[in-house]
Amino acid sequence: VVHAWQLADGLCDGQVPPDRALNDELAGELLVGLTDVRVRDYLATWCGDDRAGQAVALGVELARRAVTAEQAAAAFSIAAWAAWALGWGAWSRLCLERAGNAVPGYALATLIKQGLERGVGPGLVREAARGTARRLNEMRADHAVSIERESVRARKAL
Repeated sequence: VVHAWQLADGLCDGQVPPDRALNDELAGELLVGLTDVRVRDYLATWCGDDRAGQAVALGVELARRAVTAEQAAAAFSIAAWAAWALGWGAWSRLCLERAGNAVPGYALATLIKQGLERGVGPGLVREAARGTARRLNEMRADHAVSIERESVRARKAL
């Protein structure tokens, strides 16, 4: 999971849009990662900062290269979430339609659709993304601590 996060972050150097920096190997690794909700949600957290436009571009490009319907639905949902965060309602709805065509009832797409229909504004989407980012960072820190503890135990056992 953390490896997929690092791969995605490596695409955002600001020089080349992430969809253009994406080679086939990297796209494959990220597509496999998208089947884990923590990777999908991490990409969605880009909407809480200045990477929302990059999330739209990356999501659409990953969906274009998707091998499975679940990968396509996840990638289109990321693009829909990011478009919503930017205030691009029509683009978000288009991505939701594509996610729904890939996997009817895909949970994130359904959540986004309900929010759009209820008039939830982009500001709340960005705040939700920042909250998810905080929770994922806490999870990453907890994981690092548990790995260190396991390493210490292994050294003591030797």
